[in-house]
Amino acid sequence: MNSNKTIINYYHSSIQINGNIITYGNSFIQAKNISLITVAPIPASKSWVGALILLMLGFVLRLFTINGSAILGDIVIIASIIWIICFAIGEGRKGDNLVINLNSGNSLYFYCHNKEFLNQVVSVFISCINHKDTNPVTIMFDKCQIIGGNLFNNSNIG
Repeated sequence: MNSNKTIINYYHSSIQINGNIITYGNSFIQAKNISLITVAPIPASKSWVGALILLMLGFVLRLFTINGSAILGDIVIIASIIWIICFAIGEGRKGDNLVINLNSGNSLYFYCHNKEFLNQVVSVFISCINHKDTNPVTIMFDKCQIIGGNLFNNSNIG
């Protein structure tokens, strides 16, 4: 028997919670199918490895100068430094994901640049799952906005 699960990731900009039903896109799940809700940083890109390889190549070209390869080495070094700087800036601007792991092994990812907002979303989920908030709730991750519900009624965090 093969016990390997295929993990499928879904990406959506908003969700609606109405009682025990969570709707995203054209799909829905019951809250009892959720095994974990967490706020996690977006995984880092692996592009820095290519930049470091390019940097080493530039130093090798610079070290073994043959017919103008020193200038080529300098160009490669400058290009790799620019790549590393762009990578660092891009990593610094990343936000976080609200990660909802399901009992099936699938995961739902909802991106937001505001971690405080995502922590409020976790509180909304806890309130809805514990049946403390029975009013319908719409969460828009692209606008950092919670509409409806009792906990953060019409909350808007920039």
